[in-house]
Amino acid sequence: MPFKKKKLMISAASIASFALIMTLTFGLLYTPAYAVSMDGEQLGVVSDTETAQRAMESAQAEVENAIGVSAVITDDISIGWTMASKNDLVSEEELTERLLEQVEEIREGYVLSVGGQAVGFSPDRETLDSMLDELSAPYQNESTKEVRFEPEVSIEYGHASTEIPDDPEQIYAALTANSVEAASYTVAAGDTFSEIAAGLDMRQRELSELNPSVDPDVLMIGDVLNIRRAVPFLAVVTVDEVTYTEPIPAPVEYVEDDSLYEGDSNVLSEGEEGENWIRAEVTYQNGTEIARTVLEAVVQKEPEKKVVATGTKERPATASKGTYIWPVDGTVTSSPGSRTLFGSTNYHSGLDIAVPYGTKVKAADGGTVSFAGWKGDYGNLVIITHDDGTQTYYAHNSNLLVSEGDSVYQGQAIAEAGSTGRSTGSHCHFEVRVNGEVQNPYDYL
Repeated sequence: MPFKKKKLMISAASIASFALIMTLTFGLLYTPAYAVSMDGEQLGVVSDTETAQRAMESAQAEVENAIGVSAVITDDISIGWTMASKNDLVSEEELTERLLEQVEEIREGYVLSVGGQAVGFSPDRETLDSMLDELSAPYQNESTKEVRFEPEVSIEYGHASTEIPDDPEQIYAALTANSVEAASYTVAAGDTFSEIAAGLDMRQRELSELNPSVDPDVLMIGDVLNIRRAVPFLAVVTVDEVTYTEPIPAPVEYVEDDSLYEGDSNVLSEGEEGENWIRAEVTYQNGTEIARTVLEAVVQKEPEKKVVATGTKERPATASKGTYIWPVDGTVTSSPGSRTLFGSTNYHSGLDIAVPYGTKVKAADGGTVSFAGWKGDYGNLVIITHDDGTQTYYAHNSNLLVSEGDSVYQGQAIAEAGSTGRSTGSHCHFEVRVNGEVQNPYDYL
């Protein structure tokens, strides 16, 4: 049976339905929108102008934060109405990022900051982390439990000015740089001007220029000097947990003894130090200890007390004080050592102090006169034996004012100066002897 073609009939209702379907489909796929462009290049399409405005404000704030100064990036931006596929709409965050990509003065990556100041940039974090590890490594050991930097260091992903260094060597140099600041130094016992300068890594001339009123040869304990010191831009702070032992001082017990003079003492028992086992946290800054906290202390050995007898007996004026005064006020014309006198060379065992004839010679310390009389080359001689056995000699006197066995006090006149015995002029010859051995009088006066 032959196939007959049918005529296709499209009714007005069908056409209307198709138009409605197309309209609904267009409405579902497309929406009124706003195209954001910069310098004629479309960056994205958003659903409303508020979204575009917020994106521009966010981008501008990010740029200003990155470069540290006020900036305007919206002058070349235009916003125009359009119809766009809903799939083509971008979020506020995405439009912000596209705007930032157009700013040549910034870049995106990892920013290294010290105390809130950006000092380095890298597209990868590992470069910056390795740099910090290299800085801290020399200050760490097996006891280190904490490492930090001062000022605080941070590495954050974000935008940074293109002026921030990105060369690793340049960044490392900035982190290890020192600045010089004014400071002061208080002179301590034993300090010398040259040693202070050397210890501060300064030249003596530089230290003198900072202290024009200070005589380098005359430093007094407690003097305050102006100095300069190097301060690191970045300091490595480490905390180590350590264990060690330390001595426990022996406690001292004092007992009164009426056989000793007031001010005198005698050790009856030396005692013995104890020992503590210590666990502590020690904080270092660039390897220098700045704090120590004891976490645990265990007594390993108890100390044994030291017993000291202290005198209660009233000290007589003639008792030795253990300190010595000059027997006369005059000029030293000869000191201990070899000298030539009357054409022969011999050893001079004391001080010759030139004074006028008849000058009163005083006891250098209290004690007992163990000799008073003529003694060969010494002429008229007085020997005083002090409480500890030390003896002082006073020779060449014109007249003696004490006798053997007398008790004398410090400063008492014991003789009058002269030139008796082997002598070349009026003076006082003064000696100090311990167990019969001649001492240097300068060590006692």
